This record gives sequence, structure tokens and C-alpha cells, in this order.
Amino acid sequence: KPWIGQGIRFGILLALVAPIPGFMTNYAVIPVPHTLALNWILAGGAQAVLVALVIAAICQPKTDAV
Repeated sequence: KPWIGQGIRFGILLALVAPIPGFMTNYAVIPVPHTLALNWILAGGAQAVLVALVIAAICQPKTDAV
């Protein structure tokens, strides 16, 4: 499968596991406006997708040149 699609899927799963639960916990504990918490979640999700794309680009299978 193409590495870009794999990276995006991995990034979405990574965002669901790491930054989103952490930011939701912070929102429940720290008194901040909901718009700030939403920006935290969106920025953390975007960072997770970008990191996953970099990982997918680095770890893509090499094609054998004949």
C-alpha cells in the first residue's frame, strides 16, 4: 500500500491513543475555555499525523533496482 495512506492512518490511530486522551484529561482538570481545549486536540492530532507521515516515509519498503 502507498506509504502516504499508511502514514495518515497510523497518525489518526496515534492521535486517538496519545494526545487526545491527554488533552481531554487536562481539560477536565485545568479550567480552560473549550475552544482552547479543542485547539489543543486539533494541534496534537495534526502533529501526530505529521510524525506518522515522516515515520512512514522513512520506513517504506525499498524497491530493488535490477
